[in-house]
Amino acid sequence: MIVSHYNVFLCFVENLNLVEKHLEGTIPTEITKLKNLHTIRLFTNDLTGYLPSTIGLMRSLEILLLNENNLSGTIPNEIGNLSRLKFLSLRKNQFKGTIPSEIFSNQELEAFDCANNKLTGTIPSEIGQPDIMWLCK
Repeated sequence: MIVSHYNVFLCFVENLNLVEKHLEGTIPTEITKLKNLHTIRLFTNDLTGYLPSTIGLMRSLEILLLNENNLSGTIPNEIGNLSRLKFLSLRKNQFKGTIPSEIFSNQELEAFDCANNKLTGTIPSEIGQPDIMWLCK
């Protein structure tokens, strides 16, 4: 009974702010069940593993700050489905591969930071949009 009440309250969560909490482990795919989430701030922790592709289902998400963790794998193309996303920081992780051009199909994106990863390839031409501040090194 307590669990069912807990789930009811989770649907109202709009902000997840767990900065510098010494979190370890992976980002659970269940996070996508938080349909009203506008902000995820999980930076400066010790999160590992992949960024779940199901993150693209979080249509209300405006701010995604995952910098300064140990996330790895590729940046999922599905981030391009986040049509309300304004700020995306993946800085200081272990991401590899290329930057998906799908990220820049979002007209709301104002800032993208992917510095200090293991990214390769060319920077997508879409990143040159005048309204996007970006950092990639």
